[in-house]
Amino acid sequence: MSVSIDQLLTWLLVHGYPILFVIVLAGSIGVPLPTNLLVLAAGGLAAGGDLDLAIVGVLVLVAALLGDGLAFAITRWAGEEVVHRYGGRVGLGPERLAATQVRFGRWLGPSVFVTRWLVTPMALPATVVAGVSRYPVAAFALWAVAGELIWTAAYVGIGYLFGDSWSGILETVQDSAGLIAGLGLTAVAAPLLIVLLRARRPVAAA
Repeated sequence: MSVSIDQLLTWLLVHGYPILFVIVLAGSIGVPLPTNLLVLAAGGLAAGGDLDLAIVGVLVLVAALLGDGLAFAITRWAGEEVVHRYGGRVGLGPERLAATQVRFGRWLGPSVFVTRWLVTPMALPATVVAGVSRYPVAAFALWAVAGELIWTAAYVGIGYLFGDSWSGILETVQDSAGLIAGLGLTAVAAPLLIVLLRARRPVAAA
């Protein structure tokens, strides 16, 4: 399935919230869609008053978590043998799945967290590995919620902060996933850095 960002933007402008929810959900279960860019655009539209910021944030978060949960539940129920048999249809053949299992190893939980918001192309492989490995449901849910909260806040927030300039930002990053990842990382790292610096001031004064 190949859908351009221009088509998605048209659908978003015409259909609003329902199409935003559906596209984010589809992207979360592995459908190859430019979901990150659409969420960025939704944040920009919220800044312009075309969409409500709170509704956009809630819809994006719920859709992403629902997609994560569905992919995890299906692969956990189906088992590794079924994934080996049919996973190639979505780019998760036995070789890639085995390589992903080796790459994530014992760091599966943190890998689920990081792939929700920073290394998003690896989100589905991480979810599948967690499912077939029968990773604890509660642990997967906690890592996924934490990661999706950051992803939602970063992409919706960046789009909203750029306001009317969101379309220009969209054109700039369409072919630069690394830039968006960097912006997301900055959005998370900056507040943490401020907290750490404030915590060090009393120590330095003492």
